[in-house]
Amino acid sequence: MCFTNTLQSQTIDTGTSVHADFGIDGDVYDDQLSYWPLIEPPYVTQALGIDDWLDTEPDGNTATGAGIIDIFSPEALSAISGINSGQNNFAELRQSAPLYSTPEGDGRIWIDAAFYRDQYVAGSNQDATVFDQSINKNFDDPRAWELKVGDVPAKTDIIDVYAHLRRDFPITFQWAYIAASTSDADGSNHLDFEYFRKRIQLDGFNIVYENPTEEGLDCGHTTYKFGATGNVEEHGDILLSVDYKQGGREADITLLVWIDKNDFPTDADFDNFNTLGDRPFDFYDDGNGYVFAACTNSIEGDESNFGYARITLRQGISQVPVFSQLNNTGPTAAPPWGTIDSGGDQVFEYPTDTFVEFAINSTLLGFDTQSESGSCENPLGSVIVKSRSSASFTSSLKDMAGPFNLGDQPEIVVEVDDAEYECFETSATLTVTTVPPSSPPGVSYDYQWYEWNEATESWDIIPGAVNSTYEATVGTYMAEATIIRNGIAGCTAESNPATVTQGTQAEILVPSCPTNVNVDCEDDIATAFTAWMDNSGFSYTGGGGVVTEAYTYYLDDVEVALENFVAPNFCDGGVAKIRYTVSDECDQEEFCETTFTVAVDETDPTIADIDDYMLDGCNTAWPESLDTTWSDNCSDGGSITSDGGVDDGSDGCIQYRLYTFSVTDACGNDATETVRVSRMYDETDPTIADIDDYMLDGCNTAWPESLDTTWSDNCSDGGSITSDGGVDDGSDGCIQYRLYTFSVTDACGNDATETVRVSRMYDETDPTIADIDDYMLDGCNTAWPESLDTTWSDNCSDGGSITSDGGVDDGSDGCIQYRLYTFSVTDACGNDATETVRVSRMYDETDPTIADIDDYMLDGCNTAWPESLDTTWSDNCSDGGSITSDGGVDDGS
Repeated sequence: MCFTNTLQSQTIDTGTSVHADFGIDGDVYDDQLSYWPLIEPPYVTQALGIDDWLDTEPDGNTATGAGIIDIFSPEALSAISGINSGQNNFAELRQSAPLYSTPEGDGRIWIDAAFYRDQYVAGSNQDATVFDQSINKNFDDPRAWELKVGDVPAKTDIIDVYAHLRRDFPITFQWAYIAASTSDADGSNHLDFEYFRKRIQLDGFNIVYENPTEEGLDCGHTTYKFGATGNVEEHGDILLSVDYKQGGREADITLLVWIDKNDFPTDADFDNFNTLGDRPFDFYDDGNGYVFAACTNSIEGDESNFGYARITLRQGISQVPVFSQLNNTGPTAAPPWGTIDSGGDQVFEYPTDTFVEFAINSTLLGFDTQSESGSCENPLGSVIVKSRSSASFTSSLKDMAGPFNLGDQPEIVVEVDDAEYECFETSATLTVTTVPPSSPPGVSYDYQWYEWNEATESWDIIPGAVNSTYEATVGTYMAEATIIRNGIAGCTAESNPATVTQGTQAEILVPSCPTNVNVDCEDDIATAFTAWMDNSGFSYTGGGGVVTEAYTYYLDDVEVALENFVAPNFCDGGVAKIRYTVSDECDQEEFCETTFTVAVDETDPTIADIDDYMLDGCNTAWPESLDTTWSDNCSDGGSITSDGGVDDGSDGCIQYRLYTFSVTDACGNDATETVRVSRMYDETDPTIADIDDYMLDGCNTAWPESLDTTWSDNCSDGGSITSDGGVDDGSDGCIQYRLYTFSVTDACGNDATETVRVSRMYDETDPTIADIDDYMLDGCNTAWPESLDTTWSDNCSDGGSITSDGGVDDGSDGCIQYRLYTFSVTDACGNDATETVRVSRMYDETDPTIADIDDYMLDGCNTAWPESLDTTWSDNCSDGGSITSDGGVDDGS
C-alpha cells in the first residue's frame, strides 16, 4: 500500500490527428489541419469535412466540417460583443447544435460543448479567479481553496478554454476534447483539466456545490464506486494533468480518478481489481506501489482516505486513448474576437506554445457513462481548468478558469397509457405523451413503435409505425421518441410498456369496397366503369352471425336505379358512387363507399407559345400570318394560323404588330395566344456633329493623326467617331491644308460623311534685312549715331522698318575710329536674321606742329626785312608740308 503525493506521468508525442471527425491539430478552425512542429510556415492544409472548435455552422452533412461552438445565435453574439474589444470580462459560449444531437447527419452525437474566456493579468488588469497561496494544491478539498483578485505570471495566465463531448459512429466510442490557451509560454506549460460529476459554482471566492448538503461530501469530490466484478456503479471525478516539455513536442499525461482508499486498503486490493473482468481501467503501480494522492485540508476534518489515484488503460487494450497537440513552432489563428497576449493586448493569433488540445477516448479509459438502454446520457457536471507553477503535481496552483457545466442531460419523459377496444372495433389508439411536449418548430419528436414478441422475449419493430399514435390490436407495445430540437435530432427515450386488450363481443364487421377510381377524357371510361362495378371488388370481414349485403347507386349524390347507373361523360364530368352496406346479427352495421369520378374537361387547349420576336434586318416586310401548333387534353390538336396582325404601336424606330391565335376544343374550352412581332424601321441617315475648319496653333505644327467627334442617329445610340488620317489638300503661300473625312453607317445601312479642312502655317525660311554699306561720318569728331534704320522682308510675314542696336566700339586705325551696329529680326514662325553695319569717323583733337626756326639777325645794316619766311609743319592725322609766314609786324626796338 502506497500513500504518496508524487505522481509520475506517461509521456506521449504531440502530433496532429483526427478522432471522430474532430481535428486535434493545435488550431481552432474547421475544414483545415495544422501540422506542428514544422521548420517553416505555412502549417495549415485544407481538410474538408473535419470539425473543430469554430467557424462554420453545422449544415446537416459531412462534406464540409463544422464549428462546435455557437458564434451565430443572438446569445452568442451578445457574449462575444463583451470581449470583442479586448475587455477583461468572463464569457461563456455553448454548443452550436442542440445537446445530444447529430447535426452533421452522420450518426455522430454531439453531446455538449463550451467555450470559456477567463480574465487576464496585464497592466492594471487583474484576474478574479487566482489561487491564494495558502491552500492551492490539486489534492486539496476544492471547497477549501481560496481564490482572490490578483496577478499570475503570463505563462500560467489561462485565457481561453474549450471543451466538447461527442459519441462516434458506427464505433460508438465516447470522446472528450479539451483545449486551453495561456497568454504566454516557454514550451513548458503545466495545466490541469478537472471534471466534476456534480455541478459546482463560485460563491464569492470559494467553490460550492449546487446541492451542498448531498454532493461533494467526499472531501469536496464525488467518489468512484465499483461493483463486485469491477463494474462502475457510480462515476466519480476525473483529473487530467498535462506538462509539455521538449519545446512542446512531448506531453506528460497523468490521469487520475477520485476514490475512497478504504475501498482499496492494500496494494493487493488494487492488484485484485486489475484482474476483474468488468473493470473500466487499471490502477497504476509505479514500482513503489499504487500511486495515490490523499486529500488534504478537508472542511469536514481529516478525510485522507479520499484522494486521487492514478489510472492507466486496461491491460490488453492496444489502442491509444489520449492524443495531444500544441502550436509549438509558430502562432495559430485565434477566434474572430481575438485572444490576449502577455502584454494584455488583444491579438488575433495564439502565440507559439500557448494553445494546447487533447482528445480522450473516454470509452477506452472507462469514463463512458452511456446506459445499457441506449437512452440519453449524463457524462459530467462541471469543468475547471487550472495552471501550475511547475511540472510537479504538488506544485502551487496559479490561475483557474471556470467552472462551467458540460454534459447536461435534456429531460425527456415518454409515456403510453394502456387501452382496450370493443369486439366490433379493430384496434385501440395508443398515444405517446412526452415531456417536454411537442411544440414545433422548436421541439418535435420522431417516433417508432415496438410490439413485444413473447416467443423471442424481445421487442419487434413495427414497420411504418412512426407517428405519435398507433392503432394497436391486442398485445403489449412500447414507443421510442427521439427529440428534434430546431430540426436537428437529439437523444432517444423509451416509454413504459402499454397493454392493449379487446372486449368479448363479436369481431368487428368491416366492409371493403373497391378502390376509388378517377378517370378523365384520356382514359377508356366505359371499360374502366365496367371493371369498377364488378361485385367481386366488394367484400367484408368480421361480424357476428349472418351478414347482409346491400348496394345503393348514386349519380352526383342522387340515388338512381341500377339500369340508369351509367358513367358520366367527360364534357360534363360527374361522380358515380356505390354504397356497400353490411349488417350482422350483433347490431353492427357498416358501409363503405367507392366512387367512379369522371373529371370534367375544363382545361383550355394549349397553343404552343411563340416568344415575341424581332424581324431580322431593317425595314423588313411584316409576315402575312404566323403558324404554330395547339394541343388539348381531350382533343387531337394540330396546326393553327394566326390572323394577319394589327399594328401595336412603336417605340422610337421599333414598330410592333400583334398577331393573335385562337382555338376552341370539343367541350367549348378555348384559348387565345398573341405574339408581338417587332421590326427596326429606319430610313434616316445618321448625323455627324460638325467640326468647323480650323488652323493649327503655332507654326510647322504636326498634322493630327485623326480627328474625333460624335455622331447621332434617330434609331441608334450614336457615340464617338474618329476620322481618317487626312489627305493633303493644297496650300496658299505659307498656309498648307489637309482634309479629314468622317464616315459612319447606322444599323440599317444609312450612312453619312463629313469633312474638316485643317490648315497650318508652314515656314522654315529666314527673313531678309535690307543691307546698308559700311560708311564714314562726315567731318571730324562727329558724334556717333544712336542707332541706324533700315527695312526687312519675309516670305510669309509683311516685313517693315527695323532699328539697330546702339552699336559697339569696333577698334580704330590711326585717327579713324569704328563702331559696329547690329540689326536682328525674327518672323512669326521663329525664323531669324542678323545684319551688321560698320560706321567710321575721323577723330582728332591734337594741334599740328610747325618746324621751329630760331630767332636770328639779318646780316648787314638796314637790311630790308624779308617779305616772309618759309618752314615745314607736321600733324598726327595730316601729311604736313611747307609753310610760309606772313609779312611780319614791328615788334619794338
